[in-house]
Amino acid sequence: MRMILAATATAIAVLTTGAHAEVPAFDAQCPGGVNVRAEAGGPVTFDGRAAEVEMTGDTTYEATRKKDTATITVHEDGSAAVSFEGGHTIGGACTLIRSSSPTESDS
Repeated sequence: MRMILAATATAIAVLTTGAHAEVPAFDAQCPGGVNVRAEAGGPVTFDGRAAEVEMTGDTTYEATRKKDTATITVHEDGSAAVSFEGGHTIGGACTLIRSSSPTESDS
């Protein structure tokens, strides 16, 4: 009986976890003149300097470097929305210059 319960619990965990979105490739111009860039699946950079990326939800990531944080939301179609907070002085939505889903190739 315990083996059946353990197998059932494992199956439920696998089914409810689901797939998560990868960071799509994008270039974004953010408040304060900061350029946030990502390659499909990562890494993410701020003005060419590597940021630490953490998945915060099934479709959201936070990229952080020092006091700067970009929040990346991946939409169902694979496109991204990016917002930025720089220390205590700047923040807001970023303007996407280039965006593609992780499955698209840059040809």
